[in-house]
Amino acid sequence: MRAVLYLPYFLSFILGWMVPTYVNALPGDVTCLEDTMVLELPPGAKRTYRLFVVGSNNRMVLVDKWYETTCLYSVDVGSIFSFSAAYDACDVQALDNGYSLKVVLQYFSTTMGKSIQTTYNMFCVPPIVVPLLISVEAGNTVCNQTFMEVSILEQLPSFDESNASAPVWNVSINDGSSVIKMSLSEAQLNGYEFLSGANTLVIRTYFNATGLQVFQDLSTNVTLYFSDVLFSCYTGFAQINVRVKMLCAPDLVSCNDNSLLMVVPPFPGTFTGLTIGALQYLPSSSSPDVSITNETAGLVISISKRYPMAWTQACQKYQESGERTVLPATVLSFNVSQMPVSFNVWSSCPCVLNSTELCHGGFMDFVVRSNSTVPSLDLTKVRLRDPTCLPVKSLPDALWYHIPLLSCGTTVKVQNGALMYENEVRAVLSDWPLGIITRDSELRVTVRCYYNASSDEGLVLNISNNAPPPPAINQGDLTIVLQAYPDELYSAPYSNQDYPIVKYLRAPIYLEVQVLNRQDPNIELVLENCWATAHPDPNSLPRWSLITAGCPYGGDNYPTVMHPMSDFTGIPFPSHYKRFDVKAFTFVSNGAALDNAMYFHCSALICDLSKLDSVECAAHCQVPTRVRHRREPHSAVLGETMSSLPGPITSIQDQLLLQSLELPHSLKLEKRRD
Repeated sequence: MRAVLYLPYFLSFILGWMVPTYVNALPGDVTCLEDTMVLELPPGAKRTYRLFVVGSNNRMVLVDKWYETTCLYSVDVGSIFSFSAAYDACDVQALDNGYSLKVVLQYFSTTMGKSIQTTYNMFCVPPIVVPLLISVEAGNTVCNQTFMEVSILEQLPSFDESNASAPVWNVSINDGSSVIKMSLSEAQLNGYEFLSGANTLVIRTYFNATGLQVFQDLSTNVTLYFSDVLFSCYTGFAQINVRVKMLCAPDLVSCNDNSLLMVVPPFPGTFTGLTIGALQYLPSSSSPDVSITNETAGLVISISKRYPMAWTQACQKYQESGERTVLPATVLSFNVSQMPVSFNVWSSCPCVLNSTELCHGGFMDFVVRSNSTVPSLDLTKVRLRDPTCLPVKSLPDALWYHIPLLSCGTTVKVQNGALMYENEVRAVLSDWPLGIITRDSELRVTVRCYYNASSDEGLVLNISNNAPPPPAINQGDLTIVLQAYPDELYSAPYSNQDYPIVKYLRAPIYLEVQVLNRQDPNIELVLENCWATAHPDPNSLPRWSLITAGCPYGGDNYPTVMHPMSDFTGIPFPSHYKRFDVKAFTFVSNGAALDNAMYFHCSALICDLSKLDSVECAAHCQVPTRVRHRREPHSAVLGETMSSLPGPITSIQDQLLLQSLELPHSLKLEKRRD
């Protein structure tokens, strides 16, 4: 998101600018304001003055308290002696080129020793006041399967129409051929949603929204959604425009034997770049693994499956086996009417059936490969439910298993008329000795074999990873946002255009998780887990824990520091917030830095304060770890969700210090802070 002006600074500047001062005015001088003219009077007349307004037929009317209130006059006898008259006050004459008023001042001059009477002819041409225009542009789209959204980290006037003091927002939707105008409440009924919190606004557009522009490529059946909406309001001194453009193609990626393909249908935008992980490719870039062709028929991007940062991943869909090719977080960027707009791409291929994974003869046969994770999996850490069951063949890059259906911890149950045998392959940090700072990849895979109940014929072997965490911001009212702040005061968060944020190693990074769009004092935000990754995808590896089960991660020499909300004042619902800081670090592998970028993510529960006896919502750090229970019908948990920072935080370090470090070769992956 790119903000043209930073609102808090400019609002305070304008408020100060609107207060008139007359330090350079002399008696008899007239100052013309937007709706008032001000006459400077002699300071020596304050004590004995009588002031008259000359009306029609030269009739003189004494300006007393009643006349001031009734006729929109004002006399100021403070440090500056002055008389003010509104342009529509009594006896003010409206002329073709301005406004005029005759005033007579009578007073006794002590310096001259006599009474003085002075006539002032006031005349004003009102200044032409052009309201300050404050514009905010947002175009970094988070793309989902049913909606797209952008986050704006700015202090905007409230979008809550129930707030009587909030300005009235107007909505203008460009549908490609005309502009559709509606109110904010009408927009909410037509596919638009607004989730607001302190200094944060999430604007969401569903794919059935009114005015949404839809572009299709008939050859690939790819659909591109484009939303162009202007939100505007007038605060009395400034016109505020929030221009939001979003792009999303939920099913953009297709694959052949050699490549991942992206075909973007033609639309009114100019392609400006492709970002894969930390690498950027411009329209003119040339690479043996990345081909970019931009023609009138559309933008075509081909990425080789041999791309250096690509990896294979076990399939996750029900009754589907094999592996698929996956890329790091991928972003497409465009320029639409002089405004940058980008969106994330879910860059992975459909699963490819692996013929080495079979169900037959009362056994499960499958292979666990070291390249199923990034970085490569340490195969010595792999275990079945029964750790005494070993692979029948061990290679440097693969383990071959031949498991009897009735042993090795395999369970069986009937599902849809078939017998389902299930085991688990795992290599998880919780199984390893505590206190280790090495950072190996983790793996948790469920292996299922289906048989006809009436025969010994194997149907299919299914291998599925554990379900990924919920999306960054869940649909509905229970929504959280993760933000970073410059210092421990937590006064104003970094905005989207501040990313990537640069920190020195071991410098504190101040983070906050906040419930959005709720004014309910009876709910509490309970942190579950917070972690950092080297890639934008929260499910990617490598991964380093910051908070586990609500507590600072114990396997860290520089543990996370929690900040009690009682340390902060002026927050209406402290239970809606959690604040903490972590020390900047760098991911390294085999003695070399993977990337200086750190991406932060947090998952949380929203709990009912009236039911804090719930195990899930109890204070987590009173016990070593929290045990997850089946949720009862009257559970205190109202919802679960997660959020990620809108961009990376990059660490920089002293090169002389790095050169002095000798890392043992046995450390496959560690998190280094100094």
